[in-house]
Amino acid sequence: MSKLSAVKGDLAKLDRHKLELSRPGVFILYKSNLGPPHYVGRDEVSMYLGMGEFRNNPDYKYYKFLPCKTGDDAYKWECIYWHTGQNTLDNSAERGGKHPKRPAGSTVKCPFPGCTADHDLDIEITAVVLDDPSEGSSEE
Repeated sequence: MSKLSAVKGDLAKLDRHKLELSRPGVFILYKSNLGPPHYVGRDEVSMYLGMGEFRNNPDYKYYKFLPCKTGDDAYKWECIYWHTGQNTLDNSAERGGKHPKRPAGSTVKCPFPGCTADHDLDIEITAVVLDDPSEGSSEE
């Protein structure tokens, strides 16, 4: 079984780990070396490419990673870290983030207990209460 890297890497020195990160997996970004996680993401092909867009982001300085065998495995781990990190993640649901999307063409489900996210929709569904037509019109 894969494990999350034990030591945080310096995001500015990402190129040093290009070969090691050139595989599917999950990455977690941090704002400080001793702080909590602030972003969780994945790439189904190369964590190096997935993290590359954050290299010049001044908010994120460090990373940890979890190599995975497949994109589906990366998705499952991303879901677990995303659900458990809601208190500190910049991409949490409370801060406007959305549940991770499953890989294209995959039928894998989120493994987090009780999760009922509809992974194929990128919209928020709001319940609408309609007037009961059997009650008649309220206009007089």
